[in-house]
Amino acid sequence: MDKKTKKARKLMELKRLVLNSDGIRRNEAAKLVDLDIRTASAYLEELVATGLLRCEIEPAGGKGRPGTLYYPNRENLCYLGLVISADLNVGLSVLDHRNQVLGTGTIRFDRTSSKLTVFRKVLELVQQSIQSHSERRLGAIGIAISRWLQPPLASYDLYSGLVDFLNRETGVPVYREVNINMLAFQASIHHGCRNLAFIHPGKVIEFGLVINGFPASNLFEHEDWLAHLPVNPNGRKCYCGQRGCLENYVTEGAIAERLHGLGVQDSPELSADIGQYLGEACREIADSYHPELIILRVAEKYQAGALSAYGRTTPQLHFDSNIPGVEKGAAMLASFLSTRQFIKETTGDHSK
Repeated sequence: MDKKTKKARKLMELKRLVLNSDGIRRNEAAKLVDLDIRTASAYLEELVATGLLRCEIEPAGGKGRPGTLYYPNRENLCYLGLVISADLNVGLSVLDHRNQVLGTGTIRFDRTSSKLTVFRKVLELVQQSIQSHSERRLGAIGIAISRWLQPPLASYDLYSGLVDFLNRETGVPVYREVNINMLAFQASIHHGCRNLAFIHPGKVIEFGLVINGFPASNLFEHEDWLAHLPVNPNGRKCYCGQRGCLENYVTEGAIAERLHGLGVQDSPELSADIGQYLGEACREIADSYHPELIILRVAEKYQAGALSAYGRTTPQLHFDSNIPGVEKGAAMLASFLSTRQFIKETTGDHSK
């Protein structure tokens, strides 16, 4: 690793360490990021000069020279969230450290745009947003990318490399997630839950999870489990080999297919069945994942059936309403992870 790359990595580690603290001594910071005290001091002073940190001299306590304490200057920070949709709309939100929206922006591409053009236009949007808030320093970036633009639903990852590109060009941590996990994380903050499940049966069954305060990894494995949860033992045989899998009843395509077969545009009986299957699935989610709250994003006509089939008071089954855009969730996740992940990684403490 060359000196420039090593310095950039150590600066980022120091920044994340101090931002996660309520004040830390210079020698403690040096030890945690494996630097000698003089190099750590120089790097910390660079971060002070940017406005990210502030330093204070400890009151004299007798023997020895007073130490220097470094504190996060959170009031000077902002966090940026991006969402890239399946139709190549890019939305952006800028938040302060209290998750209040400072600004928004949008751009749109057509499918003939090259990857380089897309990346550079996204960077321009980021830079313009930062320049609009020149009194603040960017703390981190979160990106939510539609599942339709990445495997397994796309033939290849259209946005591979975007995280590294933005990290290199901006010098701040960049985090990437699927949209449904961003929504689940945002809802967990909104409702004050460390464990939350968020279900949306759309074109496919989307299943977002927050476990111990963090978006769950291996998202598609969790979604595959839910999609192929048997809810009708007498149903048609699924391509997975089982009968009556949930996705064959509650996704948009499955519902449209059944309505077409009935020759109607709507059916109260069918709506009741769909609600029942969703309620049963939520019961399985409660038993398997033990969330504090389950959020189900479905049309109102399915909600009564879902509640009846769920049949529980805890964890509460909540129907999604007016959760802000995914880009705000992306910025919130960037703020959360950038100020907590370093301690988690270096100490193994997942309780932060």
